[in-house]
Amino acid sequence: MIYYFQVIRIYIKREAPISWPCKNYAIEPMKTFLDGQYSIPNYQREYSWEENEIQDFLNDLEDTCANPSTIHFFGQIVVHNDEDSQTKFIIDGQQRTITSMIFVHSLQLLYENLYFTTQYHPASKKEVLLSNYVGEYSDEEKSLHLILSEADNPYFIQTITARQPSDSKETKKSWERIRKAFKTIYEYLDSHCQDASDTSKKMDCLN
Repeated sequence: MIYYFQVIRIYIKREAPISWPCKNYAIEPMKTFLDGQYSIPNYQREYSWEENEIQDFLNDLEDTCANPSTIHFFGQIVVHNDEDSQTKFIIDGQQRTITSMIFVHSLQLLYENLYFTTQYHPASKKEVLLSNYVGEYSDEEKSLHLILSEADNPYFIQTITARQPSDSKETKKSWERIRKAFKTIYEYLDSHCQDASDTSKKMDCLN
């Protein structure tokens, strides 16, 4: 199964008039897109996806997983490459991008937990691979692949560094949506592999 985003990259030359855009359109696999480093501008709205959007996201995945050879178009992302700040800003498609990163992080934790409980080394290798898409945030290393707007980034970083959100409801609405999105996606993935009879089959399920 290969999931694709349509990525529209917009470049503005500093020496050219502001009305001069150069658009570069590309169809990129999700893993190629998430391998980059992006920021969401502060003027963009907070994380807004509710339970219905998350379920649609998961149903979309489930419907296409029946055919592993399917190439699935997963949405459009518009990226502004700002030459002054050397930053790639997501100016459209931020909700789907955040949810995709939460999905990847959920998989990362499931592989990590599988390794800790079984010492099955292929699970550890998968966890390390997925961590490359999420990035790290610590006193020594600040390389997250997705920086949210100021309204949501503190909680998003806390979620990443804490490895998993708490079960306590958040008072800020967008933070609670992020927490619930993670819980829904994580529990969905975990429940789909509960019937796996051994570690190898659970790996196949997560793959």
